[in-house]
Amino acid sequence: MKGTQKYRKGEIHSSASFMRWPGSFLAVVLAAVLILGCGLPFTWPSCAESEAAGTGILSNGGTGIQTQNQAIHYSYISGYPDGEAKPLRRMTREEAAVIFFRLMPEESRNFFMAAAQNAAVPPFRDVDPVRWSAGEIAALHHAKIVQGYEDGSFHPAKPVTRAEFAAMAARFDKLDAAPGDRFPDIGGHWAENEIKAAAEKGWVRAYGDLTFRPENTVLRVEAMMWINDAQDRIVNAAGLNGHAKQWPDIEKDEWYYEIVMEAGNTHTYERIADRKKSTEKWTSIVE
Repeated sequence: MKGTQKYRKGEIHSSASFMRWPGSFLAVVLAAVLILGCGLPFTWPSCAESEAAGTGILSNGGTGIQTQNQAIHYSYISGYPDGEAKPLRRMTREEAAVIFFRLMPEESRNFFMAAAQNAAVPPFRDVDPVRWSAGEIAALHHAKIVQGYEDGSFHPAKPVTRAEFAAMAARFDKLDAAPGDRFPDIGGHWAENEIKAAAEKGWVRAYGDLTFRPENTVLRVEAMMWINDAQDRIVNAAGLNGHAKQWPDIEKDEWYYEIVMEAGNTHTYERIADRKKSTEKWTSIVE
């Protein structure tokens, strides 16, 4: 069975530097953050973001953008040129944009990509048309999922902040602002409404102290976990298929192994009952 999606290899070709911590220590920290709800012990400088709230996602034929949570779960990460998934690396703005583009159904992808290709000029002055992510970034701009900065730049290789990721998710999913004061530290933030909406749907999470820390950055594994949860794409070790793509930098005993496998393999599946929530049993791998 052949899949309908084909992606370029390599999710980033960036000269951005990343803070590097010993893998074992960072894995323990992240396990506490993402499983127990503890806060990250570090922050990234504020992006001084101007991703001001958009006017909602353009629809294709009036149907809107729907996520691909159908009979086939398509992969939305393809890894780096060296074959690794690098789950503990900080996600960049272009990586986030490419992922949301891949989560669109094919009809919407084609619609917005065609609009981008027919545009007279590229939407952002710092995204070269030959850059690996240029098409997807332009398509998401036409879909009103990303707007960029006031100076006309996008800063594709810059780490994406939690606020920026939440804004992309809320616009992608056409979410309305959730009522109430969900987080104590987002009042008056440019993305306050999008953060509350995305959190209500499960696209983002609070820290253990119930703060959101909108200017903190997002690790790739965090984004994968949020996306899997929001789209009800949960698999455990027993549900995996033996023919699934493996990642050389991820051991099967890592706490995030199943999260990355779900994100990086296109597969058919069936639902199975679990004591806590519905999970998947993969029935085939789609090449």
